[in-house]
Amino acid sequence: MTDRHSGETLVETGRLVAEGVGHSVRLQAQDRLFGLGDKAFRLDRRGHAVTLWNTDAFKYQRGTDPLYKSVPFVLKQGAETNVGLFYDNTFRSRFDLGAWMDDWLHYESAGGDLDLYILHAPTALGVVESYARLTGRTPMLPKWALGYHQCRYSYMDEADIRGVAEGFRSREIPCDALYFDIHYMDGYRVFTWDPKAFPDPKALTDDLKDLGVRTVVIVDPGVKVDPDYFAYQEGTTRRFFCENPDGTDFTDTVWPGDVHWPDFSKIEARMWWGETHQRYLDAGVTGFWNDMNEPAILGGRDFPDEVRFAFEDRGTGPTDHREAHNVYGLLMAKATHEGLRTIRPDERPFLLTRACFAGSQRYAAAWTGDNVSSWEHLLLSLQICQSLSLSGLGFCGPDIGGF
Repeated sequence: MTDRHSGETLVETGRLVAEGVGHSVRLQAQDRLFGLGDKAFRLDRRGHAVTLWNTDAFKYQRGTDPLYKSVPFVLKQGAETNVGLFYDNTFRSRFDLGAWMDDWLHYESAGGDLDLYILHAPTALGVVESYARLTGRTPMLPKWALGYHQCRYSYMDEADIRGVAEGFRSREIPCDALYFDIHYMDGYRVFTWDPKAFPDPKALTDDLKDLGVRTVVIVDPGVKVDPDYFAYQEGTTRRFFCENPDGTDFTDTVWPGDVHWPDFSKIEARMWWGETHQRYLDAGVTGFWNDMNEPAILGGRDFPDEVRFAFEDRGTGPTDHREAHNVYGLLMAKATHEGLRTIRPDERPFLLTRACFAGSQRYAAAWTGDNVSSWEHLLLSLQICQSLSLSGLGFCGPDIGGF
């Protein structure tokens, strides 16, 4: 491909692969390669081969791959030419960044189309800006989101939370938000509160707000299989869950036990999920934290390939998990963000997500997942955040002291 104005060769491409889709780009000796989201390598990816498949990578280490996010965007920075390559394909993909053949970048995907955007600008920053214009920018977040956020696994009851907030204030240590992990829920049922540990969540959040502390609750996608649980009743009655090929709801295990997962590629399912956050807003919650949305199953398993997704926005009929997996987190964030904007149109939502695809920055900030307490991870967290920023996710952060 050449620049139509200068005639300069931007990328020299190679042949496609025999199975799936593929593409190759010749590399020059000076080229450096950046991007691809949360990869646990040095910032310059050249010489590595990586996979894009959102994965619950608990206690990952340097070199662990894949991780939580899939962003098929590569910034190729050369001595004179800066080019961005965005492969808009959600299937499991692999990038060989000069590991096999030093002078070629190879891309291949297990399915879908070769839908490639080539972005060119005089500077590397210009390429990243072009990518942001293409895939979307992060909306303005609430001012408190810029402060210090205190989170741990886990605060077990109201007294625990109050003690932490009061401890920060008595020591005059800045703190703008406290996070509630999975133990605030009634039996890990999303959209509920444990009636013994958190008997009056509105009074608690009001008191915290008086201290200048906002509240962020974890929201996992798995809905407990329980006939007496409102979210299960509504989701099954309205057929909002991911389905097996025979039309039954797909079931597997997360924190609550057996769960179903919402099919966020169904438009009405997204609306239902987003609007159900009214329950949290009524309780005074000010922010939301999407976890386990790779989607993750206990034991590290994936959905079976044949699990069905509607993909209604596309209008071409349903697809299966192979195509839907990498965008599950994005669609969950979209459902939440749009629901919050509908319920409280005059307030800026704050949403944090673990799993991402290209464009997730339109709906949510991101963090670097379940890291560990080590000097290596302190360095790695900075490198991953820089890489996420180059991949469009400019509002991001780590668990500073490790998970």
